[in-house]
Amino acid sequence: MILYIHGGAWVAGDKDGYREELSSMAKDNYVVASMNYHYVDKNTNVFDILDEITMCLNKSKEIGKKYNININSCLLTGGSAGAHLSMLYAYSRAKESNVTVKAVDKAGNESVADSDSIFLDTQELEGHLVIYNTNDTAAVPAYIN
Repeated sequence: MILYIHGGAWVAGDKDGYREELSSMAKDNYVVASMNYHYVDKNTNVFDILDEITMCLNKSKEIGKKYNININSCLLTGGSAGAHLSMLYAYSRAKESNVTVKAVDKAGNESVADSDSIFLDTQELEGHLVIYNTNDTAAVPAYIN
């Protein structure tokens, strides 16, 4: 499954802004999900959003069972703040999830499903390989299990 988390500096944005791109990936036979999250304010912090990601993964697995779709692993991705939340989740919460986080990718204009957009680096990071997006000079590191 690909879980796309929208950007918006944790205070804006909506999953519906990515419906066309995600629908395109689904038509290419990927299981795709997206989520909204509570915005950060005086009552909500980033850790609450990470809890919501766990809830989304668990709910996705539950819904998948209804349709005979086995959701055991996922790629977390997103734009801007969504990419950051994906990384935070992979490093801090992935072991708690009922859905194994296999990879994290920073989404840009390229499709996250395009294998040419990433390469594997042999650098070890806490026992995991690191993925860098070759189309982005910022080279956002990613987690792969």
